[in-house]
Amino acid sequence: MKNIIIIVILTYLFGTTCMCQNINDQELIQSFLNEITSNQDITLEEFSKKGIFASSINQEVEAQQERESLFSLLAQSVQDEINGCKSLDDRVEILTLEESKRLKSFDEDLEIPDKGKVYILFCGNSVITRMLIIDNKIAAISTLNKSGKLFFALL
Repeated sequence: MKNIIIIVILTYLFGTTCMCQNINDQELIQSFLNEITSNQDITLEEFSKKGIFASSINQEVEAQQERESLFSLLAQSVQDEINGCKSLDDRVEILTLEESKRLKSFDEDLEIPDKGKVYILFCGNSVITRMLIIDNKIAAISTLNKSGKLFFALL
């Protein structure tokens, strides 16, 4: 009897873990957007604990502070864009890079890591931001332009 109870508990725990890992990329991005619009003071560390952002372990305190500072600026910028979109009674569209090219004539030259998936957030025809998803976590919400080619700025 004791073994059956343990098996049931383990099945429940592992089943719950598996369901959490099956979240799709667009739900992950929507979760991020919901969090930054409802909680302006949320930190990168809190997102990492929630499994939304990829976390860099074993970083020096100074590097962690710089990441948090950069994240705060990026999150505020995305939040401002979303609020501007809502004020225009428009909605935020989350499209894959392929959908963006097909539906919005999006033709930017992006450098994409091998196992990464790219999503572009639009408000109408304007780009709010580009997001890189790696291993079901957000790895980047911003790009840097180097000689006409966009590279993701990993957090």
